[in-house]
Amino acid sequence: MDDPTMKDDRLLTSANYGSVKRVCLMAMEDDLKEVHRYMITLSPGVEVEEIAGADHAVMCSRPRELSDLLAKIGSKYD
Repeated sequence: MDDPTMKDDRLLTSANYGSVKRVCLMAMEDDLKEVHRYMITLSPGVEVEEIAGADHAVMCSRPRELSDLLAKIGSKYD
């Protein structure tokens, strides 16, 4: 990457990176699901939430489920 921020060792420490809670939303009908699973393995500590029947455009295929899940996540880490 050529982004100077991504190369700044003072910002991207294990302590800083690990201090942010991360949640990955898995759209279970997404053709890129396996790519997302691989990306999750590269980011330890990620909580994974699945949305059944959702395709790549979750906000179009399952808007109610997405909204409910985001509210749940928001209240969990409030």
